[in-house]
Amino acid sequence: MGKKWGLKEFVVPEIQLLQMDEEEEKDVVALTILIEEKKKLFRYLFSTYANSGATNKRYSSFDALGNKSDTISVAELGKMFKDHNVSMKMISHLEVKSRF
Repeated sequence: MGKKWGLKEFVVPEIQLLQMDEEEEKDVVALTILIEEKKKLFRYLFSTYANSGATNKRYSSFDALGNKSDTISVAELGKMFKDHNVSMKMISHLEVKSRF
């Protein structure tokens, strides 16, 4: 269909997750600086999407409830990616589950 109209097919690049323990020190420092610069953005995205999904789970204590607010589920990550036009073809659910 794309060739009929003279359009090129759009290919989604893959995201490759890296273990930063194996990288050079200068790369780790550069990434640390980048994360520090964008900390407010990451905090905003996390607070917006964490616990945004409905759940029927009951918590036995406030500690358990507090631990839930410190995590984000795969479904909530998928919602965040969808809302910000990041294709889930770039990274699979299995990769997300294995890394986080």
